Amino acid sequence: MRFRTACMMVAPVFLCLVPVLATSLPDPSFATLEAKVYKVFDGDTISIKGGEKVRLLGIDTPEIGEPFSAEAKRFTHDLVQYQTVRLEFDVRERDTYSRLLAFVYVETDDGWVMVNAELVRAGLAKLLFIPPNGRYEGYFEQVLHEAMVRHQGMWGKFSDVLTLQQIEADPVTYVTEVVSVCFLVSRVAAAESEITLYADESRFSFHAIVLCDSFAAFAEAGLGAWNDYAGKTVIITGTLECKDVRKGLSITLTWPDQVVIEPE
Repeated sequence: MRFRTACMMVAPVFLCLVPVLATSLPDPSFATLEAKVYKVFDGDTISIKGGEKVRLLGIDTPEIGEPFSAEAKRFTHDLVQYQTVRLEFDVRERDTYSRLLAFVYVETDDGWVMVNAELVRAGLAKLLFIPPNGRYEGYFEQVLHEAMVRHQGMWGKFSDVLTLQQIEADPVTYVTEVVSVCFLVSRVAAAESEITLYADESRFSFHAIVLCDSFAAFAEAGLGAWNDYAGKTVIITGTLECKDVRKGLSITLTWPDQVVIEPE
């Protein structure tokens, strides 16, 4: 059932701001379809009244049988089963399987929430934005980051703070996983595009990289005096990578809360 919202009655000068707002933070008032959910197939696919299938936009939950698939399905089921939801569409409304593609909102005791984003926040979904759809992508990336730093759901496999020795004793186990690593910074190398913190006594040249696009955010958080990091012990959280065997193991830092300086 199509429905109109109160915002349709406001002055034209406000209406011109709606596209900008729609690309920033989720808002159920931007939804254009209201329907009741009758079935949850998995974490990211539901069915609404009339048999129409809906694929949740911007996310990809584990397939049935994979780790966390049952948790993702249960999470979605508990939020929307037999509930009336609101659907917001992006540029493309259907996928190649003719399923509706939507941001799904449901009202809870704490107010309206977007189910897509809540699955990411719980660590039960990865991001999947396929052009031309891309609304809220920046917001989803921030929510994903929060889930990873907090080791939620699928990001909680290694939730304890690990030493560099543990990581380098069995790097294959940890590469591509989200980990928190404690190490002593031996030196800092600065370049125009990035700043690199190198670990003391690392077997595999372990280092953390801060990209230039993140400089301002780190400076605002009081973490901009990078040379002062040398000789300090830090805990960093992120995805352990090995992009180039010659350059060693690394973690890319894009948000200030990925770095914690241990008190002396």
